[in-house]
Amino acid sequence: MTYPQITPRMRTIATAFGILVLAGCSESFINDLDRGSQRKLLNATMTVDGVVLTVPGCPDWTKPTRVNYSNSVHSNFGCADAANLGAMLANPADAWFGRKPGTADGAVGAAAIGRYRAGETKPLLDGASAPAETTGGGEEK
Repeated sequence: MTYPQITPRMRTIATAFGILVLAGCSESFINDLDRGSQRKLLNATMTVDGVVLTVPGCPDWTKPTRVNYSNSVHSNFGCADAANLGAMLANPADAWFGRKPGTADGAVGAAAIGRYRAGETKPLLDGASAPAETTGGGEEK
């Protein structure tokens, strides 16, 4: 299991902002952290039917969930995050290929900023807009 190393450029940027010294978190402290038996990553596999997303080794309930005196990472740690990321992708092929963001419509953005500055935005709902009681579509009372 390998983890990306901090490049000299990243170290320079991080040091400039004091990130490496926050709360005593040095590179060696972070590299020595227990990350569990394996990282739970979302894997994208190209098949004949398209791209299939899986999280290998999940769920992993091999470690008891009750008592953890060593304060170590649970064996199932990261499974939900990786699985939920896969579920949020509308097109699983985006995990394989990705997409270019395309161009933004500057006129729409500028109009929205203009409405905001002019105070012409719609107010947020105050909670009283929906009835407190809803019916399930049965017979009327």
